[in-house]
Amino acid sequence: MWEISLSLQIEAFVWSIFLGALFCISFDLLNEFGEEFLSSKALVFILDILFFVTLGFVDFCFFLAFCNGEIRGYVFIGEIIGFYLCKKTLAKVYIPLLLITFGGVKKLWSGACNRIFIPIYSFFEKLGRKAIKISQKSAFFIKKGLKKPKRLVYTKEKCPEANKKRG
Repeated sequence: MWEISLSLQIEAFVWSIFLGALFCISFDLLNEFGEEFLSSKALVFILDILFFVTLGFVDFCFFLAFCNGEIRGYVFIGEIIGFYLCKKTLAKVYIPLLLITFGGVKKLWSGACNRIFIPIYSFFEKLGRKAIKISQKSAFFIKKGLKKPKRLVYTKEKCPEANKKRG
């Protein structure tokens, strides 16, 4: 067993407040990113699961570093206080900045997509039209080649009419 002093507990509590604020900022960042760029609910769900697993891992590492792996209630209280304080104070400043930043990135991304992907799309569209024409022509010749011919040219020995006359 190791002894934990009051100064170490206060230090862990203060750092847990900062960790709670960091959790709040990362949560808001992910939330705004999801609203701006992700349209699929399944993708948002998967991203949320990965986010909270990551937060759990960070919390686990925090407990290992500051509390020698022991779970302490004041650390959770400090995280909640840090999250709440950040949400009520700092979020009023950085969320509008995030919205402006994500709006600009989205506008730049859509402009870049138009300049980059539209020529590529038109190239593949033309290539697809050519491939359809070629496949239609080859299908016509394949069907024509697979039909039974109306007349067959036989040699004298293999001709069915000649065999009827002989027999």
